[in-house]
Amino acid sequence: MQADKQEIEFNFTAPYYTLGRLTETTQNIWIVFHGYGQMTEHFIRRFDVLDLETNFLIAPQGLSRFYLDFTFKKVGASWMTREDRETDIHNQLHYLDAVLEYELQKCTHSTPSINLFGFSQGVATACRWAAFSQLPFRKMIIWAGIFPEDLSANHFTYLPEKPEVTIVMGRQDPYYRKWPFEEHLLRVEQAVGKPEVAFFDGKHEVQRELLGQLAK
Repeated sequence: MQADKQEIEFNFTAPYYTLGRLTETTQNIWIVFHGYGQMTEHFIRRFDVLDLETNFLIAPQGLSRFYLDFTFKKVGASWMTREDRETDIHNQLHYLDAVLEYELQKCTHSTPSINLFGFSQGVATACRWAAFSQLPFRKMIIWAGIFPEDLSANHFTYLPEKPEVTIVMGRQDPYYRKWPFEEHLLRVEQAVGKPEVAFFDGKHEVQRELLGQLAK
């Protein structure tokens, strides 16, 4: 007899981290998405180069955690796999919507600009969330990751104006030569507008100095 797959919904507690304080001086809220195998607690430290008087950081974390090696000491997180892809995306959207809604309740003044940063695997999550939840973002930084093939300009017609989009890639990033980079640029341009492109001398990593320059 073949087994029947079943599904159930239930309440789920998930962590996220913030950096800075949401105050009357906050001009920008950055929601930042880590890459595969990273933990938000460590990833968010890269963003301390931003002016925390005017920038507030929210760093969600992939809902799946796993051991990175057979010492069973280091733990990483992942946003999704190909297994039950649609369910993972559905769960991500509910989680991310809940995080932002909770944090925005703390605003006692006009809502600051919403900006997105995605690194590696986190790029696809950031883009899908923006599209499916119709997030009115002003800036997006796509760092060493690929814009999802399942998104098009039709998903972003809700935006009142074209956002500022920057694509960043390390010249020594091993994925740079493996990815269809020119197709990636064209896909971004067709969906949300012509992006700026920034290269740096480095591998598959977030370079803090360049980050500080681009996030101004």
